[in-house]
Amino acid sequence: MSKTRNDANQKEAKDYTVGYQKPPERTRFKKGQSGNPKGRTKKLKSFMALLVSALEEPVQVKEGGKSKWISKREALAKQFANMRAAGNLRAVKLLAEFLQVIDQRRGLDTDEDLYKGAEIARQRLTEKLDRMHERIMARIAREEHDKKAAT
Repeated sequence: MSKTRNDANQKEAKDYTVGYQKPPERTRFKKGQSGNPKGRTKKLKSFMALLVSALEEPVQVKEGGKSKWISKREALAKQFANMRAAGNLRAVKLLAEFLQVIDQRRGLDTDEDLYKGAEIARQRLTEKLDRMHERIMARIAREEHDKKAAT
C-alpha cells in the first residue's frame, strides 16, 4: 500500500515539536500572504482637515485674458478682495476670521505669533543656561571646599 499525502503530513507533524517560538504549522502565515490582509483602517478626517485639503486643490482662473492655475485658497482671497471693493464688508470679515482659524490650526501663524514664539524659546534657553551655570559654579565651589578640607 502506498502512502497518501495525509499520512506524510501526519508523520511530519509527529516529528515537529510545538513549543516556545514554534507555533503549529497549520496556524502559521502562508508564504506570500500578509498577516493583516485588509490593512490598517483609515482614520476618519475631521471637517477642518477636509476643508483645508479642499482649499489646497488647484483651480483654473482667467485673469486679464490669461488662464492660470492657482489654489482655491488664493481664488477665495481674490474674491474677498473683490467683495470688499464692492462694499460687502460683513461677508469678508466673517470669511477672513474663518480662514485665520484654519491657518492657526495648520500652524501657519502670523509673523507676530512667530516673534512671540521665538521670544519664549529664547527666554527658556536663557533660564536653562542660567541653571546650568549655577550647577557648575556650585560644583566648583564644592570641589574647592573639599581640597581645603583635605589639606
